[in-house]
Amino acid sequence: MKNVKQEDALNALAELPPAPDGEMLAAFAKAMRVVAAEKTFDEMSVLDIVGASGFTARTFYNHFRSKYDLLFWSYVSEDYRALQMLGGASSMRTCRDWIYNSVRRIYDDRRLLKGVFIERSWEERLCETYIEHCCRMACNFIVRRGAKWISCDTVRLMRHYFAGNIHESALWLAEEKPMPVKDFAEFLVRAMPAPLAKLLLKDK
Repeated sequence: MKNVKQEDALNALAELPPAPDGEMLAAFAKAMRVVAAEKTFDEMSVLDIVGASGFTARTFYNHFRSKYDLLFWSYVSEDYRALQMLGGASSMRTCRDWIYNSVRRIYDDRRLLKGVFIERSWEERLCETYIEHCCRMACNFIVRRGAKWISCDTVRLMRHYFAGNIHESALWLAEEKPMPVKDFAEFLVRAMPAPLAKLLLKDK
């Protein structure tokens, strides 16, 4: 893996397919969570989601390939909007803010995500894609702090760290009485390897 140059990190989000229309995404994402009140993610079908959305299956497939795509975009689109608003009205000004916001969203979606984590195929269908997203987010934070390049060793460290975060999040949601959101988010922050923490969390 070659070094990630500054311009590559800044343009990382542009390499992804465009997010669906905001109103449409919100309708499908809301429908998915409505269906999750009665079915696990494994049990629900695209037709279940479409039926609760007010849109057609054709409209769904014009924007998503599967329910996994919808779940992925329902999370990352909020991150992308927050990145674009950095320095403005966004509450996500730092990497620490992003981690805390992510944990809050995971907890709020615990009914849905418990079903996702129960289904083993999520690891190959969703986990790798989300790890890549997390690495892109981290690269953007590093670049915004003034870095001119990001080494391949740093990217490898990111991948291991975010893979661990996802695994720990699954275990956290599976607990009968999970620790409070703030405490779990702080646990993930403290677990960040020192070389990454220096780039993402420490003052310049």
